Amino acid sequence: MFSPRDMTAMALKFLLSRAEMKDLHVQFGAILTVFDRCTEVGMCAIVKVLMTDARSRVYWDRSEAGMLKAADLTKGFTGLPGAVVAMIDGKKLESLYPSDLSDQNRDYNGWTHDVFRNLVVVWDPEGKIVDVGVNLPGNFHDSKSTLWCHVYDHIAALPDGHIVVCDSAFTCSGDMEGKLYKLKDKKDKDGEWENSEPTELDAMLTHIRQCAEWGNNVLTGCFRRLKQRLPTDNV
Repeated sequence: MFSPRDMTAMALKFLLSRAEMKDLHVQFGAILTVFDRCTEVGMCAIVKVLMTDARSRVYWDRSEAGMLKAADLTKGFTGLPGAVVAMIDGKKLESLYPSDLSDQNRDYNGWTHDVFRNLVVVWDPEGKIVDVGVNLPGNFHDSKSTLWCHVYDHIAALPDGHIVVCDSAFTCSGDMEGKLYKLKDKKDKDGEWENSEPTELDAMLTHIRQCAEWGNNVLTGCFRRLKQRLPTDNV
């Protein structure tokens, strides 16, 4: 009854919508069980095509020309100590509570008191994802997620003089010194927070690192299924 084009349309409708299956299947004139199977086949087909198409790869163009092109788009941020070639930020995706208590403990975030799976996404100045860690445990801090999925290693391998900007959740010492840059915590000698006005450098850094936050929100805003609580039985 349904062609490959129909099944692809069903899969895309499911991914781009927050509606339940019972409200979507009627739009295609399919019974619920058929719509469910068609959606699964469609998603598998999409994934297979993306895996074999070089244009869909997540990769960093580390050539000299690629780095210069990326840095040229951020050349207006003259106060930063290097050529900005990317921005990094984490994203929490709400998930259902796993039935197993050990799994719940793995994905429970004590700060927000909820259960998540985590993403860490690196965006270049053109709005392209160039590095990513997916499906990470919800109790991981952004920095730990970045370490586990080797994104820190990838940033450390950048050519000298090229930097990635981040927020306070990431570490900028050790191998990351000179490669990862964030707004410095302003505390006085007693460890108290200073109430000083932000400098021009602070404003620049805040502005450019927010591009990663916007990118993550665009990602979940487009694929609205990511705003639903994700199932816990699907790897």
